[in-house]
Amino acid sequence: MNVYTALSFASFLLFLQVSIFAWRLPVANKERVAFLSAGISFTLFAFFTFLLNFTQNLYWVYFFDRLASLGWATFPILVAWLVYLMRRKKSWPITVFLKYFLAPIAIACLVRYWIDSITVKSYFLYNGIWFFEVYRPFPWYLLFVLYLMTSVGLIMYLLISWWKEAKSNRTRRQIISIVVGIVTGK
Repeated sequence: MNVYTALSFASFLLFLQVSIFAWRLPVANKERVAFLSAGISFTLFAFFTFLLNFTQNLYWVYFFDRLASLGWATFPILVAWLVYLMRRKKSWPITVFLKYFLAPIAIACLVRYWIDSITVKSYFLYNGIWFFEVYRPFPWYLLFVLYLMTSVGLIMYLLISWWKEAKSNRTRRQIISIVVGIVTGK
């Protein structure tokens, strides 16, 4: 077992706890659903990445990676949605941007990867550890990078604008804890 495998398992356990915590929250609101969705998304990614490292068969590597793609393709938009909801200030342009720009790109990348993952990423075994190489000049790679950078930009914009509008130290501490959680996350 290498360090990446151990960290994937630790991430799986941590985000599983986060998901169980969110599931058991007594309130049923949009923030809880977004928190639960982001937790489940990363739980799936970490678990199937962990399993991927225990097989020697290339078919199973791609199978587990396809299942892990459910997590890594949806996590950025779910975190952006969570920060947007926690900000508690509704904005029509941001809602439209999330629904009609980021969501279709995430779904397109996920569907494309599920249909033909071999043309997006190739795996190879070296000293008992699976490594992968992404086909960088491929348009789907560039679309996914655009999706990631746009999601991170939106999250940063939401956090900075929320910080500027914050009137209490409690809100600012909440924003700081979100930033620390994002920066120290996997």
